[in-house]
Amino acid sequence: MRHITIISTIFVLTVIISVVGLFESKAFAFVDTTKPTISITSPLNGATVQTGNYVVTGTASDTGSGIKLVQIKINSGSIITATPKTTGDWSTWNASVSFSQSSSNTITVKATDNAGNARFSNIRVTVNTTPKPNTNAVFVFLVRNNGIDDASLASLYSKHARSIDIVAQFTDKLLSDTITSQVPAQKSTAYFSLSDIQANVQNLHNLGYAWVVYDLEPSYSPASEVQDPIGSIQKASEYAHNNGLKLMITPAGIASSNFAGMAKYSDGFILQVMGLIAGDPAIFSNTIHDSVTKIRSGNPNSIVILQDSVNKDTVDQMNNAWDLTKDVVNGITIFYSTPDQLPQMAQVLTHVDGIS
Repeated sequence: MRHITIISTIFVLTVIISVVGLFESKAFAFVDTTKPTISITSPLNGATVQTGNYVVTGTASDTGSGIKLVQIKINSGSIITATPKTTGDWSTWNASVSFSQSSSNTITVKATDNAGNARFSNIRVTVNTTPKPNTNAVFVFLVRNNGIDDASLASLYSKHARSIDIVAQFTDKLLSDTITSQVPAQKSTAYFSLSDIQANVQNLHNLGYAWVVYDLEPSYSPASEVQDPIGSIQKASEYAHNNGLKLMITPAGIASSNFAGMAKYSDGFILQVMGLIAGDPAIFSNTIHDSVTKIRSGNPNSIVILQDSVNKDTVDQMNNAWDLTKDVVNGITIFYSTPDQLPQMAQVLTHVDGIS
């Protein structure tokens, strides 16, 4: 009898444990009913983009079972699976898409978590089917304003500036009213660190600036940012795009093997070539062509600019640098320090755009 009681007790406990286990299993199966969040960070809603390839970027998160995948489509086109930041990490993602329809286009993204919950988000952009400008139609000035007479500088801009120029102040200060009254709206300023970009992007946007420049290099940027160049550019992209700005990057001392990954998150790329043309022109040309190939493999729409310097190269050398690479780059910047260097700048500008 005692044995029967023990067996009965064990049976009852087994049934209870099984029921509890089943209940817990059922409960667990339904615990995550919260939809994930997803947003597009670039392009911005209402932005105008060029026809052709474009790298769309965004963010996604989920407080329950975690993001399983992010998908994207343009209008009613094919569904594309995006690429996560790293395997399993969808905090940021990107996808290469193609715009072929003129006028208004809808970009739709979908985040699905591991429990099957899904959320959609969409924006509308206008596609410009006008062909991209010739290489010498894009021109960028990087300004180092050390005692430069604003009137002389503004005069130089009024001759050579085009409607799509970018005007940057290398000293991290805003361009003066005298200069900005002479140049297009797409002006910008440069910073060496993510903290400086984060602190200034909102004000730049409010003041009508269109670009922010991230000058990432070992001599001036924080070591942690230099050691993770792609991650640093990605973070700078979030700061810029979330505040309605485009991101131009100008890395120095960063291995070119990172260029494609960095270009995914930037809208423009400045190659610092100061002093390089003074060596073997053939090596210079091959180096730039190889770099541009890597950049455009990451972002086919990237504007690529040469940055030269009157402090390190002669006018003939800078002109030669342009002639050797103008088939793949969009423009040239000239780094200068003193007012007496403006005539040298003007000679190079005239060579590039044909305006004297």
